[in-house]
Amino acid sequence: MVTLTRFGIAAMSAVLMFALAGIASATDYEVNTVSDTTSSGHCTLRDAINASQGNPSPGASCATRGGDNNTIKFSPSVAGQTIVLTSELPRLVNGTLTIEGPTPNGINVSASSIPADMLEAVSLTLPARFKGLTLSNIGFSGGPANALFALSVDPLHVTISNCSFTNFGGSVIAGTNTVIAITNSTFTGNGNLNSAVVDSRSLTIGPPGPPISQTTIDQGNFVNNKGVAVNENGSALTIKNSTFTGNKVAVQGGAIGATTITDSLFGNNQQVAFNHSRGAGQVSNCTFSGNGNAIFNFGTVTTNIVGSTFTANSGPAIVNDGSSGGDAEVTILNSTFSGNGLSASNGGAFSNTNGIVDAAFSTFANNGAHTFYTYNNQAQFTATILRGNIVSGGVSCYVPFPPSRYNDQGYNIYSDASCPMGPGSVSNTDPGLDPTGLGNHGGPTLTIALSASSAAAEFVPANQCLAQTSTPTPIRVTTDQRGYGRPAPIHPKSCSAGAFEYGAVAPPPGSSGGIFPLLLLGKKILF
Repeated sequence: MVTLTRFGIAAMSAVLMFALAGIASATDYEVNTVSDTTSSGHCTLRDAINASQGNPSPGASCATRGGDNNTIKFSPSVAGQTIVLTSELPRLVNGTLTIEGPTPNGINVSASSIPADMLEAVSLTLPARFKGLTLSNIGFSGGPANALFALSVDPLHVTISNCSFTNFGGSVIAGTNTVIAITNSTFTGNGNLNSAVVDSRSLTIGPPGPPISQTTIDQGNFVNNKGVAVNENGSALTIKNSTFTGNKVAVQGGAIGATTITDSLFGNNQQVAFNHSRGAGQVSNCTFSGNGNAIFNFGTVTTNIVGSTFTANSGPAIVNDGSSGGDAEVTILNSTFSGNGLSASNGGAFSNTNGIVDAAFSTFANNGAHTFYTYNNQAQFTATILRGNIVSGGVSCYVPFPPSRYNDQGYNIYSDASCPMGPGSVSNTDPGLDPTGLGNHGGPTLTIALSASSAAAEFVPANQCLAQTSTPTPIRVTTDQRGYGRPAPIHPKSCSAGAFEYGAVAPPPGSSGGIFPLLLLGKKILF
């Protein structure tokens, strides 16, 4: 992938007026120079865009007026080179446009020479009629303003693949009523403290209706962006196979429909990895390491966490806050929390204020402060291990004031006596975790194994291997965090407590490993 330069595409923004009617179907253009100045016999990127929008540049070799669907490609002679823009690129007003860099060397587009007064955001007074933009194999870099802006009554589709965006001072994509799809692309050093690198919002124009905006990111890489990496305020947000490191905030907001994050890594983000403030969220097979907080769940939201690992986050790994009058809820299944909150005053692994938390078949080990801090709320545990705190005076279950309470749903193992006792649970018991801590024991995330003499190994009767036991229809837990089957063949009559099933067998290659299905979104805990 090539190094990206800033798309003066404050210009390529799609605030774009209205589509011209009666234009021909499809037109292809080939850019054969890296110059930004029109000359006879040549077609610059600017010339090609002008022609695609029905305004060919006089003297340029690409003189055909564009149709409804236009494609710009590049001559092999310019592959791997850099186009230095001298002003904003033309605004897009017609049909759809694909700009496809050459493979394998791509093309670089730099806007670092564009005067600052040309880089201001475009007015949002009129809806766009431009329908879609596709970018591939292009590197954009430099510049203090937005790279791309979109506004549309109908969904405007923006598709980005194999691209990179570096050192933009504002948003790379700020889309309103926009469907954004990003694949195998990198965003580095963009934004500012007041902007999101990828910012998707829904805006109702005309009669009220469901939100339009949605964002899908697959194999995205967001590194050292100065503000929020991804902000979603639309209908759906999906992130998978992606990495977020060193950003101020990795993911913010949340979709009205559902936010789904799978198989992704969040590391060393300064404040919060996932700041969830609306809708329902699903986090599966993810790792959160070295962030401020891993997840901040705020307001009327539900976040379900499955098969994930939280380690070395400096504040409480999860903050669940319904104090604004919302109904914040977190469910945790087959997940591991280790070494979090060493600098936190309350809640090394979990801080719960006016909210609800349900943890099942999970392992909490060596977190700071108190493992769980709960204030004016409810928390319950099922077949979970709460072991030790590395801060003096810390306990597993801390309740500063009533009516906060913990509810033991059975078969939990506590290393102290601070938690309530339910059927089959034990206190003041060492669960026998592997003293080496987190390790690669198979599956998509690191886990803590059980020792051969572990008290947790054959602890839960097979007919009690259930999660959400307080709901009318509990869910049978058939795998551990790694996707290995529960119960293990060596002890078929019982499951292990915690996230790791002792003696379990790896699933066949290519199988899903019985990864646990989505938890029941929005189900309330019944006491």
